[in-house]
Amino acid sequence: MALGKFKAALRDYETVVKVRPNDKDAKLKYQECNKIVKQKAFERAIASDEQKRSVVDSLDIESMTIEDEYSGPKLEDGKVTLAFMKDLMQWYKGTSCAGGWGGHLEVPPPLQILGGDV
Repeated sequence: MALGKFKAALRDYETVVKVRPNDKDAKLKYQECNKIVKQKAFERAIASDEQKRSVVDSLDIESMTIEDEYSGPKLEDGKVTLAFMKDLMQWYKGTSCAGGWGGHLEVPPPLQILGGDV
């Protein structure tokens, strides 16, 4: 355990506890080592090496193309505003084709999903 090899030490302590089940010192060290192994596993599970980027940050709106048939509301200065979202919802309600798919698409109000009032 002193070398930081807790998994190997845990296996050794398991063997000692099986051979000498009445040894209180061995049980205590086994429990301590087991706690450390679980703590290390938990730390690895929640650790993150890379900075997570938001999906919004990863979108490149400038490179997206809009179909010529699109007659809905357009972004002003590339920013989504409350007025734009309301216009977009009204436009979706009035159309039977969304995004080139051949049928009706139910679109939940985006601002309600994000916690805004519509």
